[in-house]
Amino acid sequence: MVAHAARRVFLSHTREFREYGDGQTFMAAAEAAVSEARDAIVDMAYFGAQDKQPAAFCIEEVQACDVYVGIIGPWYGSVIPDRPDLSYVEIEFEAATERGLPHYVFLLADEADIGAPPPIAATADRQRAFRSRLLNDSGVITARFSTADQLRHEIFKALSSHTSSSVTAASAPVIAWLGRPPTLGAGFVGREALVDGIRDALTMSRIVVAFGEPGSGKSQLAAEVSHHLGAVGFWAQGAPTAEPMLASLAPALGVDATGSALQRAALVAARLHSMPSETTLVIDNLESLDLVNTILKEIGAVRLLVTTRDSRLNLLPPGAAAVHVAPLTEEAAVTLLWSRGYQESGDRPLREIARAMGELPLALESVAISLGIPGTDAQDLLATLRESANAIELPALHDGAGHGIDATSVHEAFTGTLARLPAELRTRIAPLAYLADAPAPLAFLGAITEATGEARRELIAALQRETVLRIEGLRGSVHPLCVAAIDATNPDDSLARALPLFARRLQALLDDPQAFKVERIHFNRFLHVLESRLDASDPERLAYQQHLATAHAALAADPESAREQTPPA
Repeated sequence: MVAHAARRVFLSHTREFREYGDGQTFMAAAEAAVSEARDAIVDMAYFGAQDKQPAAFCIEEVQACDVYVGIIGPWYGSVIPDRPDLSYVEIEFEAATERGLPHYVFLLADEADIGAPPPIAATADRQRAFRSRLLNDSGVITARFSTADQLRHEIFKALSSHTSSSVTAASAPVIAWLGRPPTLGAGFVGREALVDGIRDALTMSRIVVAFGEPGSGKSQLAAEVSHHLGAVGFWAQGAPTAEPMLASLAPALGVDATGSALQRAALVAARLHSMPSETTLVIDNLESLDLVNTILKEIGAVRLLVTTRDSRLNLLPPGAAAVHVAPLTEEAAVTLLWSRGYQESGDRPLREIARAMGELPLALESVAISLGIPGTDAQDLLATLRESANAIELPALHDGAGHGIDATSVHEAFTGTLARLPAELRTRIAPLAYLADAPAPLAFLGAITEATGEARRELIAALQRETVLRIEGLRGSVHPLCVAAIDATNPDDSLARALPLFARRLQALLDDPQAFKVERIHFNRFLHVLESRLDASDPERLAYQQHLATAHAALAADPESAREQTPPA
């Protein structure tokens, strides 16, 4: 960043902003922003008694400044003794306009409640007219805020962008795609059509979101897309807020990287605003889709490609394109294993291994490493898988994948995802460890997690955020390796607590064979778990087994099921 002489920034506001705030007063936040921009604060609150007429003194002080910042709420403020038709805030704005100062106006959002008394009724209409004039007639740059931190961020961004032309001109050259993973070239298999689809979507939509389960290969997919774009772009890792994500781009964009994160983020945003529209920003592993709208405001016309586990697509702005990065097809999964140098003839064992891994690229890469060990063949690995009580505990899945870009192990990817969930939610979803590899009706999932109504909606939203649960219509599915991870991290009493929940749901369906037909694969899977973990004489296991047999008999005797099984004449 080019050093500039400290500008005098006039802060215009009513007293409410100096007395109220959330954690800090609004004026403390505003002054912090001016200081961080390396400018000087000018505020009438700091002037003592003067021997000049109030209006003349106010105009003189404003016009001696370099930048005007108005912080406007619903309060009209004090009127000027020698100009009773105007408030101090109004005359300060008029003085700045007459002088031709750069002026930025920040309006308190209508819905914001900062705890201050309501506006005085006698001057409320005058203030509404003033706010309307600011929005519609003055041509000034305006932004809204609700919190002190938002105000600080917006003021700093405005002051930084005021010098963006000199920043851009004197900044170091950009380093395109700094930090981007290398392409796998011919080693990237099974997703070629998806790369083309995302590349085409970026030409039609400003934002594309690629979402999917842990280990589904989202990062490598984004890297391959970026290599095929043939355009300047930048790569950033996701973070809890937009500020550190933007700040991390400072070296790539050639701006000053020595200031605070807020300063770097504002300078990066200013430079991104100067970039042509074909520029692409990739944000890899964005933690939450509710950050997308904030990011879009900061990057100008730049295109945005996001990878994320968050599948709450309702949070995306209109016009955004979303792509589910699903596991590979079985054919593509086997091709991936072959492409990593496996030399044995025959692919039948590889198909079974691929299915056991849920066709997940990260898991397949880990397995491919094991297959590359001298003396190891697919039959050996398959035997180990069959003997393993839980696929996620396979030794190969505890090591980071060596081919590609992700050093995270499959075990760590899934157990880490679960560890981020609140403890209460982890306890609630414990029964998901006994699901079959098939979609389940949301009503069934609600029953075995004891979540109904609003509680079920909150549970689904929380699981969607991490793509633990993927929703399609009225059904949800959990990747088999995620099911295995839930089982591996469940407390010892989880099965005992899940059994009455499955049993209660099963009993509720004894008189509804068609509903049972949809859910039976999961009831059958749960019986398999009971048979492997409980003694054959266990009374609860026997009771569940009897209820399941009754439900199957009712389904077999159901006239509608009989009609479905009878071939047409």
